[in-house]
Amino acid sequence: MALLVTLGALALIIGFGISGFMRDLQRGILVLTGVLFGAALVSFWSAPLAADLSQRLGNPDIALLQRFASTVVFIATTAVVGFGSGLLFPPSAVSSTLFRTTGALLGVFSGCLAAGFLIIYACYENPGFLAQVQASAVGQFLYERVSTLLAGGAAAMAIVVAVVGGNHLLARRAAASAASGAKPTGGAAQKAVLDKINERLGS
Repeated sequence: MALLVTLGALALIIGFGISGFMRDLQRGILVLTGVLFGAALVSFWSAPLAADLSQRLGNPDIALLQRFASTVVFIATTAVVGFGSGLLFPPSAVSSTLFRTTGALLGVFSGCLAAGFLIIYACYENPGFLAQVQASAVGQFLYERVSTLLAGGAAAMAIVVAVVGGNHLLARRAAASAASGAKPTGGAAQKAVLDKINERLGS
């Protein structure tokens, strides 16, 4: 079972990475949004859905139903919001190697989060499966380090925003300086034209 946990997690991560490489960066961001949105919905709705299913089905095993509800809600949200919403946007005109590589890295990150969340949901009040996860190096890392991955992703995004924002600010300042430097030249040209007109009128 530990081997299956490892293979399943790696397959999911690789699949997300390939999808990120094949699709444009914009859709990769949508997939990450779907993963995070799915995790947020699970945190709010898995317990109420499990309780409702328990009453309707007469099943006293709330933990089993919560694992089921968490998995279904997460997968459905990731599929619809993450992958389905990409159909609403036209393909990006930019398909450089840098963008594809960035999309692949973003896909791997999204895949790690998705695998980690699914493992956490499956381990809820399930000590037998938790033991198998802890026997897998990949499974244990994803189970214990999802919060670290989220913090690292937030830090990386902050760095990217700071760098891009700084570049835009420097570009605007350079453009403003160039425009202010060009004004005297234009004024001098106008003065030269006026001087020629005055010379002709005077003659």
